[in-house]
Parts: sequence; structure tokens; C-alpha cells
Amino acid sequence: MSIVLTLPGGAVLSCRAVVFDLDGVLVDSMPAIVRQLREWASARGLEPDRVVELSHGRGNLDLVRLVAPGLDAEREARLLADREASDVEGITARPGAGQRSTRCRRPRGRS
Repeated sequence: MSIVLTLPGGAVLSCRAVVFDLDGVLVDSMPAIVRQLREWASARGLEPDRVVELSHGRGNLDLVRLVAPGLDAEREARLLADREASDVEGITARPGAGQRSTRCRRPRGRS
């Protein structure tokens, strides 16, 4: 069974599996996340270092509720998520990421 994804710009990707890296095993996205948290905090008159410190172990919604209880937390969390998703500068592959993803591949003809 194939998965067909239409990427931004109209490119189409057809594959049998998709690997999501949400915990930093394959890529290091922390530079982009920290950059976006700092910019978001500064624009709202919050202390950027404190916001970054409090972000560890929390989702954006919980973070906004904690550091900016007067803001629309759901709107702000979506804004942060959108900003983080569009910022790819400084994202790098973790050592061994290529080897890990290669091991996930199955030989053709096997399901």
C-alpha cells in the first residue's frame, strides 16, 4: 500500500511508509525551535530566556498558558507551531541518522 503526499510547491511523494522524528533521534531542530520561541516571547514582551527554559517538556499550548495567561493560548500555540514548522534554518541530521533510516527499508517484494 502506497502513501501519496503532496508537498508544498506541488511536488508529489509516493512511499510505503513515513517516519516522523518528534524527539530528536534523526534530526536536531532545537536551533529553529529556540529561535522561534525567543522571537515569539520578545514580540509579546516576555523574557525570551525564561520562555525557552520553561518550554522543555511542555507543548506549546501548556507553555503559552503558563507564560502568557492573558493571551489566547490556542491561537498562540498554533502560531508557534506554524512558525516552528516553517523554520528549517540550522536543522541538522543527527550522527547515524542515515544509517538508522536505511535499516528501516525492506527489500523490494516484501511487505
